[in-house]
Amino acid sequence: MPVPGGLDLNIADEEEFSPDKLRANIERIYTTVIIGLMGFGKQIVRLRSWRETRRTAWFCSVYFVGWWFDLLVPLFSTVIIALIAYPPSRPFLFPPAPLALVDGKTGGVQKPKAGVLGSHDSATGAPENMKGEAVEQEASNFVNGIASVALSSATGKHPQTDAPSSEEGSPADAVPDPTAITMAAANAREKANGGKATAHQDKTKVPMENAMWTKMRPIMHGIADVSDTWERFANALSPTPPFPHDAYRLRLAALVVPMLGASFFISSYMLVKGITFGTGFGFFGDPVIQRGLEYLNQNYPNWQKLLELRNSVLKGVPTNAQLTVTLLRIGEANKAPLPPVPRYHDAPPEEPAAMTDEHLRATGADWPLNATQDELDEAMAHDPRVPHETGGSDINASKDHKHGKKGSRLLGFFKHTAKGAVETAIGADKLKAKVGSEHAKNRLGAIPKTDENPLSGPVDFKSRYHGKKGHVYISSKATIPCVSFSTDSTIEKIGSMEREDLHPIWSIPVGDIRELKKVGGYGWKAKLVVGWALDKEIADGIEIVDRKGSTWLLTAMPLRDELFNRLCAMGGQKWEAW
Repeated sequence: MPVPGGLDLNIADEEEFSPDKLRANIERIYTTVIIGLMGFGKQIVRLRSWRETRRTAWFCSVYFVGWWFDLLVPLFSTVIIALIAYPPSRPFLFPPAPLALVDGKTGGVQKPKAGVLGSHDSATGAPENMKGEAVEQEASNFVNGIASVALSSATGKHPQTDAPSSEEGSPADAVPDPTAITMAAANAREKANGGKATAHQDKTKVPMENAMWTKMRPIMHGIADVSDTWERFANALSPTPPFPHDAYRLRLAALVVPMLGASFFISSYMLVKGITFGTGFGFFGDPVIQRGLEYLNQNYPNWQKLLELRNSVLKGVPTNAQLTVTLLRIGEANKAPLPPVPRYHDAPPEEPAAMTDEHLRATGADWPLNATQDELDEAMAHDPRVPHETGGSDINASKDHKHGKKGSRLLGFFKHTAKGAVETAIGADKLKAKVGSEHAKNRLGAIPKTDENPLSGPVDFKSRYHGKKGHVYISSKATIPCVSFSTDSTIEKIGSMEREDLHPIWSIPVGDIRELKKVGGYGWKAKLVVGWALDKEIADGIEIVDRKGSTWLLTAMPLRDELFNRLCAMGGQKWEAW
């Protein structure tokens, strides 16, 4: 059978999967699609900036002439045909420039990310020995950066909440950085294939890694904004008391009414003319737009905030977090704080959940999902084979994590060694705490004993202060609620409710709390090793800062989140998440 078009090496429809193929395809996407889109985007920025005045003026004049005579579609078609059929038109209409040299915001000149313009078609401008080498190295580092970020997210890397335990001999000091495994493995692979693995040879390595990590924060914020907006729309359409039942839905419906009315009077011709004019003005009107933005920034500094959906259309509509803190505050105002969430140590039963009309039903006389009750029961019944089914043997081979007998023994040896190292570090912490080490005191009790009961709250919570065992408790008997810490052991049996004989070490009015910060019991690396080697949970801590700047650090608190929620809901403060 002849191959299509006389060309072989076409990808088969049933091509087997492997992670290495996935990596190669992502690298291809970077060197082709992403680099191409970056070049196109920078050409657009150059054109909009009016820095090349004559070229932009010609583009602007031809655009609006075509718009005036309703010839925009023929104009665009002619330009596309010319770019395809007459190659000299390409550098004439879109003169080339090194990608790394063009500022993506202003269309002007910028310093390449590599610090030198050593290549013309790479994003960093890194030097290269042959054409395309820098782009290929960027593609490799692009994939490594994604893997490193993904591994950091999966392992819970959060250096900002690490306890101050960087001195030599601490448990975190004895643990390697798990995210370094990704980069080390990638470097080893690169070296084995004859590539360049060192930053000295690979000039794209450092700038590419910096660019990847620098973009993570705006991406994170963008994801959070999308999630918040989605939750607000959901809570507007299906509000939860005490929020209004109809106000937000009627507000959203009112926005559609003018569009419905205008649709009877605005023709498609008028709509197209308005859209195309707006497109042209947005494309070529950058100088006017910039002056308008400067005027708004000077006279109405917060105009951008006012245009956000949360401050306009969805004003007053809560996110899920805002709804939760509202419910918590109602409980605090009525002297009925919510108890801690129950903790389950056993796996949930593998049996079908109860099914009612609220979960599955049909309209009229139809069967739900057009299936009989027997078919529904069979579908809902437990089948232990289904979770292990994959798309084929190639998927099974790719996701297999078995080490084999020797590998398992080797892994067990390392686990035993890590367990001994952690236990040694824990024992050393006790000695260091006795001689006055504050870091060691803050780590005491972070790994609770197996027979220790972690349950407490919602009034008093097990914790430590400067390594001393005790309870932090909330007193609401007085007019001003206070949070205090006491080492009195009678709280275990009697509790702290309405007691005046506890003699706390310190006490803070809840209304005077300025900042609440969650801190880790150990560094994030040690958390991984403790979970792996000791099979134990680490009790984290909380840092309280009052209006005067005084700080109290509570550690080894199993129910840290429950105390955090209560303090957020009690004092009447308006919080901002950082």
